[in-house]
Amino acid sequence: MTERRPGPRHRWVRGLWVLAAACGAEPIPTARAVLGLGTIPARVASVSVEVFDDEGLVTSATVSPPRSEFDLGVPAEVPLLFQIIARTSTPAPAVFGGGLPAFVGRSERIIPLTSEPVRVGIEARPAGALVLDVSSASSVPTGQLRIIGDGGPPVRFRLSSGDLPTRLVAVLERGRQRITFLPEDDGPALAVRRGNDLWVAAETVSAGAVVLSEDPPDDALVIALFEDDGARVSG
Repeated sequence: MTERRPGPRHRWVRGLWVLAAACGAEPIPTARAVLGLGTIPARVASVSVEVFDDEGLVTSATVSPPRSEFDLGVPAEVPLLFQIIARTSTPAPAVFGGGLPAFVGRSERIIPLTSEPVRVGIEARPAGALVLDVSSASSVPTGQLRIIGDGGPPVRFRLSSGDLPTRLVAVLERGRQRITFLPEDDGPALAVRRGNDLWVAAETVSAGAVVLSEDPPDDALVIALFEDDGARVSG
């Protein structure tokens, strides 16, 4: 079983500038984006930022308090997803960055091509970590599984029957989360069974399981949520 993080995982290669020049293609224009957190709680040990475009990770950086501001070079005039995560020193699985997530913020922006840095505002809210096992009861079309909280852009994973079963990992805002599955072929969206939304607690690693099916009795997704000790919460 593989572990997947949100979004495509093709890393942005700075050598692309050299390759573009050698091939005679126009280099991709870049701009400067500045973002950071304000007052940082004493329990926060590190702050990380990741920037994604449609192809995957563009750039990332991590700092330790009291420093909390980032000045990054990013592609200009294209849709970008900015994600900032503050972690404590409490140990967590390596896939979550080694420290337990305490705050997360996400913002979708297009940075204009300008000589001046552009400040990106992100509201970081209390967060927790989720490990979600996904399997299928029947063949499912290629599509996008989305985890949607009360604020900020949804966390997205591209899945197909060939990917399943798989394990998804995500840092999510504290609170209730809704899961949907949207096929790429313009088919109807598959929704979570009513009353079985996820609840993610702050500074905690939760585990859950989702079964995808094209022909459920009433709904499209069946979800069961478990705590680390194996106690069943819902589903």
